[in-house]
Amino acid sequence: MLKVSQKEVLYIEGGKDYVKIVTPAKVYLMHETMKDMQENLGDKFIRVHRSYIVAADHIKIIKADAVVLSNDNQIPIGSLYKQELLDYFKK
Repeated sequence: MLKVSQKEVLYIEGGKDYVKIVTPAKVYLMHETMKDMQENLGDKFIRVHRSYIVAADHIKIIKADAVVLSNDNQIPIGSLYKQELLDYFKK
């Protein structure tokens, strides 16, 4: 079982049946689906794209088609997830 502090996670990128967990120091690969990851993560994480879940605390800028994270990585925003992202920051 992989133990990574949620505070360290910048974003999670999904593949077919694995996820890539990206932290400032390291990238971890885990055999898990995005759906399962999303269900296991707390409300500090937001699905912004079919292939990406980001840590809300690490979002620096929300652009029209991407979020910019604290490490300056740009993650695309999927049209199906944009309103949910905007609503998250309105609360």
